[in-house]
Amino acid sequence: MGFRWKKCGSKRKLLIERPDIVNWRFEYLRNIKKCRDNKKKIFYLDETWIDSNLTFQRCWQSLEVDGVLPDMNAANRVIVVDIGSQDGFLKGGRLIYEANCSTGDYHGQMNGVNFEKWIKERVLPNLPDDSVLVIDNAPYHGEQVDKVPSKRATKRVMIEWLQRHGESYDEKATRKALLYEAVQRLKPPKKIYKIDNLLKEKGHSVLRLPPYMCDLNAIEFVWAQVKQYVRHNNASGSLSLPKLLNLATTALDSVTPAKWKNYCDHVQHIEQEYWEKDGITEDAIDEFVIRLGEDDDDSSSSDSSDDPSDPESDEELALPLPMDTDTSTENKMFSK
Repeated sequence: MGFRWKKCGSKRKLLIERPDIVNWRFEYLRNIKKCRDNKKKIFYLDETWIDSNLTFQRCWQSLEVDGVLPDMNAANRVIVVDIGSQDGFLKGGRLIYEANCSTGDYHGQMNGVNFEKWIKERVLPNLPDDSVLVIDNAPYHGEQVDKVPSKRATKRVMIEWLQRHGESYDEKATRKALLYEAVQRLKPPKKIYKIDNLLKEKGHSVLRLPPYMCDLNAIEFVWAQVKQYVRHNNASGSLSLPKLLNLATTALDSVTPAKWKNYCDHVQHIEQEYWEKDGITEDAIDEFVIRLGEDDDDSSSSDSSDDPSDPESDEELALPLPMDTDTSTENKMFSK
């Protein structure tokens, strides 16, 4: 019947087809294609975590032997921050450190200050000239320069922002709605990010991935290989911190430049699939609109036809149904 036993789906397929995400994806694909055509060096960066209880998910077992019993609690966790291209990891760009807690999302272990420091100290000194960095939209990747106040900001924050842009208001005499209107009038057309400016000053550029589009980031496939290596070499699931750091380093070293190239080539293949898919969708919509207009013209001309011989004319369709001339039988039935 066409069914297959596979992992349950998620809402991602629906989310990535939202009109705003489709437009963002189209803009990203166009920009990265331009970078590839200009022979620019493209680097992918991201962060991930490795827990001490990252171990086998399946093992041989029976009713008498339980097999591997991994620890449910992660006593130790390390955060990995790295960057690479089709030539492998960027030399000197790796950062591995202990998380300050054993629970919670690893995004909570990174912030804008640490990320900016990593970019300055580990990435910029080793980047080739005129490089392109592909990053996602984690909050610490997107700290803004002179952030525009939101509608939920206080009046004081709005007034201070407006003063920096040459306008002054009385906090007591001005309503918040009027302040927000002024903010919307003066806000820049695009958001300005600290990291983007920092890299731009050094001759580099940044491409931000569309939301929910992690499959366009080659380093995500690297993380998958690293975690698989850790699982296969962590039978106990209770590594000490030094052993976890050593295993994480060995796992990262196992990702060779050849593997990196395969992952980057795979991402280009996915980009091409999105190009074709989005292009077919746009062509189909345009064709539908054009044909719809043509149908409207044809229907209006046919409706105006007065030819009684036309089988589709209104006059023919409005003719009464033929009736039986011999109604004697019907009259007898009613008379009975």
